[in-house]
Amino acid sequence: MLLGVMLLLFFIVGGWLGFGLSNNGSGVAMDSLELEARGKREIIQLHRFFQDWYRGRLDDDQFSRFDRALDRDFSIIMPDARVLERPDIIQAVRGQKASDEHAVLEIRNATLRHARDGVAVFTYEEWQGRQGEAPRGRLSTVVFASDKDAPNSLSWLHVHETWLP
Repeated sequence: MLLGVMLLLFFIVGGWLGFGLSNNGSGVAMDSLELEARGKREIIQLHRFFQDWYRGRLDDDQFSRFDRALDRDFSIIMPDARVLERPDIIQAVRGQKASDEHAVLEIRNATLRHARDGVAVFTYEEWQGRQGEAPRGRLSTVVFASDKDAPNSLSWLHVHETWLP
């Protein structure tokens, strides 16, 4: 019994419970099932934002959702190997408001691959196209950090995309 209590305290104090977020300063505690649900929700919600933004369905003040989602040191490697830093991607997305009223973005197979010490890695397929046309897919890897101020308590640290055949 005493050994069980000591092990429980070790896991809680050491930050090894679930996502390792119980005491790492992020202010967010979640187990692996909650983390998986939040990560999938965040991936889907951000891509829904993109679709609605590109279709012109959002007001300018709703852009803050995207701005709050990205970590201050965010970077993305595009499928063509270009690396964009946070200011570049913010400017690019902001400039594409209402650029394609028929844009379609679909997320498939979002999967939690790794979680430890306030960092989680997910992969997902992103299928882009226009209504009535065949979509083109990319396989993406996202690295999230626990952040109580970010949507779904996860901030986007890094994304790496590659074209699917």
